Amino acid sequence: MVTPGYFKSLSVPLVQGRAFDTRDVVASQPVAVISRSMARAYWPENEALGRRFRFASGSESAAWLTVVGVVDDVRPFDPTSPQVRQVYLPFAQAPGRALVYYVATTDSPLSRLQDVRAAVRDVDPELAILDLRTMKDALEEQFSGVRLGQASIRVNAIIAVVMAISGVYSLVAFTVARRRREIAVRVALGGTRSAIVRALLRQSLRPAVIGIALGLVFSGLVSRAAALVLFGVNPLDPLTYILTPTVLCLAAAAASCIPALKATRADSVVALRAE
Repeated sequence: MVTPGYFKSLSVPLVQGRAFDTRDVVASQPVAVISRSMARAYWPENEALGRRFRFASGSESAAWLTVVGVVDDVRPFDPTSPQVRQVYLPFAQAPGRALVYYVATTDSPLSRLQDVRAAVRDVDPELAILDLRTMKDALEEQFSGVRLGQASIRVNAIIAVVMAISGVYSLVAFTVARRRREIAVRVALGGTRSAIVRALLRQSLRPAVIGIALGLVFSGLVSRAAALVLFGVNPLDPLTYILTPTVLCLAAAAASCIPALKATRADSVVALRAE
């Protein structure tokens, strides 16, 4: 149940029709504004404006409500809640006992808190005001748990990336280093440095690419869980899915090239004698 100006004050976009105004009173036709998801669910192929409905939980004499507007979907409970179908009723036609007032101001919100208290005291000095705060403070409280989870995921992601890069580099570099004798034999038999590096690079990147492909498939499967703490970010973000494999492939390539170049520069006779 909302009053005129609610959607504008909270920046809820009006998709179709109109919002509530002074014409929506007790004596006028019962009206409602619905969310985009509700319009799509009940009238997917037709215009929702002008349609009539009533609540199934009401009595047979419950009034039929006429849809006069459609607004965009919102998350009504908390930032992690799903978008649900919503019905907005004009407060004048359906007054509620539990009230939440939103006061919009172009000044500093903190400077208007005392004005709100004074206005309530003028109406009823004994009326208690509960939970008087700015919208910024309300959002900060709502997002505190989400931000903690995001920070934890961010730290774990950084650790995972560092471990993945160091693990790929170390394993590939160790594998190439163990082939020092083979590289020395190739050099002694006239193999060129570029050909040897290309062969090692190709052999080293193959398992790395297979592992990265499996990781991408697994991350795609669990992306729905990540969507619970992501806002305005696609869980299947193309930049992330391109950047991460690229970094890991570069780490594998560097781990292959650096030891291989060192081995090809060494004297093959000395290398063979050492082995």
